[in-house]
Amino acid sequence: MRFAQAEGITIVSEFTEVETGKGADTLDRRPHLAEALSMARRERCPVVVAKLDCLARDVAFIAGLMAIRVPFILEELGADADPFMLHLYAALAEKERRLISERTRAALAARKATGASLGNPSNIARQPPAVGKRAWPRPTASPPPSCR
Repeated sequence: MRFAQAEGITIVSEFTEVETGKGADTLDRRPHLAEALSMARRERCPVVVAKLDCLARDVAFIAGLMAIRVPFILEELGADADPFMLHLYAALAEKERRLISERTRAALAARKATGASLGNPSNIARQPPAVGKRAWPRPTASPPPSCR
């Protein structure tokens, strides 16, 4: 809020979302972000975000926003950040996402190797759901009579 006041920006609406910014389907998995971008286009105003990695950790997604001219302002870089800086920060955010994923996988593998029980303890007591091919009946040699 202090950033907006210092830059002379009026906040029209606020959106909060806790979801990953990974992948090309970011807007499908983040309805609040999609709504914020839609409102920004409609109102012809920028989306203000604290940090680039709060918007997305995907260079292609950030570049796509820039290509379709969706204006966004990053508090960490200021209102006058140029596209080159945004691309650099997007690349760093994507690299950071990859490193976080690698560290998490390595830590979970190390815990599993020591015999630790992984997962949500409240789910352990439940019967695991059937997965893969075992969840579906095997196909018959010919279709049922109603399908002929």
